[in-house]
Amino acid sequence: TWDCKLEKAAAAVASTCQLPKRTRGQNTHFPTIHQATAELMASSGLISSAATLWSSEFDEFTYGWPSVNYTVPIALYDRISEATQMALAETKRVGCSVALCDSKHSALVVCMYK
Repeated sequence: TWDCKLEKAAAAVASTCQLPKRTRGQNTHFPTIHQATAELMASSGLISSAATLWSSEFDEFTYGWPSVNYTVPIALYDRISEATQMALAETKRVGCSVALCDSKHSALVVCMYK
């Protein structure tokens, strides 16, 4: 379920244009934008691109897959932390935001989960 309070919190983090320390319940992506299309420049395009990148972590993680249960301890495992935060059974709400940074040559995408 979309959560406007989480979106507002994500916007506050994104507006700093500083990649924050990785924490539980928050994903970040800081792409450099080269010859971006109008679709990608739209917030929804950048968020979709980030979500695809985060979920691709599962493809690269083979230890124990698919028998591993993704619980909180493994959710913070560096190689799959963003993907597991999106997929945790306990995740019920999400809010995301995008800020254009560096004279619009990069963007910070932040999604927060509860």
